[in-house]
Amino acid sequence: MTVNQDSIISELKMRIKFLETNNEQAAERMEEKLLLWLVSETINQSSDIKELVYGILERISIIRNIPLSTCCKIVDNRVEHLETYFFSQDKNPDVCYFELSPSLINKLRTGPQFINKAYFDTEGISFKDELIFRPDFVSLFPFQSLSIPFGMFAFMGGGDEKENLSSISIVINQIINMAIEKLEKLTLLEELKELNISFEAKLQERTKKILDYNKQLKKEIRERKRIEKILLEEKEIAEKSEKMKSSFLSNMSHEIRTPINGILGFS
Repeated sequence: MTVNQDSIISELKMRIKFLETNNEQAAERMEEKLLLWLVSETINQSSDIKELVYGILERISIIRNIPLSTCCKIVDNRVEHLETYFFSQDKNPDVCYFELSPSLINKLRTGPQFINKAYFDTEGISFKDELIFRPDFVSLFPFQSLSIPFGMFAFMGGGDEKENLSSISIVINQIINMAIEKLEKLTLLEELKELNISFEAKLQERTKKILDYNKQLKKEIRERKRIEKILLEEKEIAEKSEKMKSSFLSNMSHEIRTPINGILGFS
């Protein structure tokens, strides 16, 4: 979050508190506009999926004073952690601190669920021992996308009933729809990036094979030329040897024939 946004948030929170004393509905509308503006900025500026999801959780949690919020995907009735915002920095953000029953997961398929702590057990939500903080309210907002067929945003508040997000569920759903649209774009961009990387890797591999083949071909050509040179030299040597042999035989024939002719003539 930028310094400029921090100052704007502080100023708007002061205005909201002022409005709360005069007009609760006007204060609520102001907070909704603040929330929608901040999260819209976050969605537009996000460059990857992790940044997008964490930014949404962080903005909503800070504006609504929610200690714990998380984004999960649901696979085979199991909740799998994607991203978490926790007000306590010493907590492990990569842990899913709660579990949902199959019946509650089925309810989520019909729309958002807002659960008071008095109904946690009956509704089917349980918390792990790692979570020292025990919420008083849980707001669950389901979503669907191409990359995440079934997922949800969960916001867990304490103490103040205002932290139950049912009163601004329309705004939260609008934010989630905007986030899903951006999520799809980022997913497609990442897939395209992976395809480009894969294509470049295959291209490099093929180029290497061609270079290796050319290198081997040049080596074979050099070896062939070397062998041709050796054969040519051997041929020249053989021809010279044949000439020397013919010359030797011719000389020997002449040297032998001359005295024999003399002997024959004398005889």
